[in-house]
Amino acid sequence: MKNKLKYLLNNIKRLFEVPFCASCSIRLSPIPQNNIPTSGYICFCSDCAAKWHMAKAKMCPECSNIAEKCVCTPKFFKKHQDYIPSLCFYTSDSGNVPTKALITLKYRKNGELLRFMASELAPKIRDYLQNNDISPENCIITWLPRQKKNVQKFGFDQGERLAFFMSKELHITSVSMFRRKVGKEQKRLDSAARQMNAESSLILRKTTRIKGKRTNIADVAEGKSIIIVDDIITTGATLRRGTLLALPLKPKNIICTTVAKNKHK
Repeated sequence: MKNKLKYLLNNIKRLFEVPFCASCSIRLSPIPQNNIPTSGYICFCSDCAAKWHMAKAKMCPECSNIAEKCVCTPKFFKKHQDYIPSLCFYTSDSGNVPTKALITLKYRKNGELLRFMASELAPKIRDYLQNNDISPENCIITWLPRQKKNVQKFGFDQGERLAFFMSKELHITSVSMFRRKVGKEQKRLDSAARQMNAESSLILRKTTRIKGKRTNIADVAEGKSIIIVDDIITTGATLRRGTLLALPLKPKNIICTTVAKNKHK
């Protein structure tokens, strides 16, 4: 009953906000014409939706796993987790549906797409927690923040919104643990420069707000399982920096997750 009500409210909202495909930008019907989508969110046209699901099923050429359980991660992360839960592999192919969707995720304020990605990624995290005997009640979820100038430019922080919607899906508290100093955009840098830039621009907050109350980060994170959400992992420099900053807080463990990952890294 609750899901049907949620779906009805989403449809009423769509009557006032005409959706567009996150990949090809074609105008979509605000009400599904055929079957009700599992997620309840309209993000892709039927053609791009099929390509999205095909992309999720592609296997890594090295470990022969799909992105969800690909174990080809930078060496640093293998010390902390056996694989990084993801939805798809990232490529530089501009005509690729996941690539176009990720561009939309980063540069256009598309709430439907953010909710959709969260609803797709949340079950992967839920499975990971269950397989590793980690209680969701003992978890907090956080994100790697966007630079302030980009938040002002595009009007949102995709990492923050993604973490927020995932927290709703997983019933896990979202916590702002990091902040950004002025730095260069990661996408414009090579591997070595990304590492240096991540180390200089990403810093740990001393306090955060939970339910309106100012609380020390150390008190929030100690003994908890910290889930760090990112949209794309290429070299892993920023996720590595976030993990290193969180480790002194004595968390029970740190779990990194991302929408897409570079299968060549």
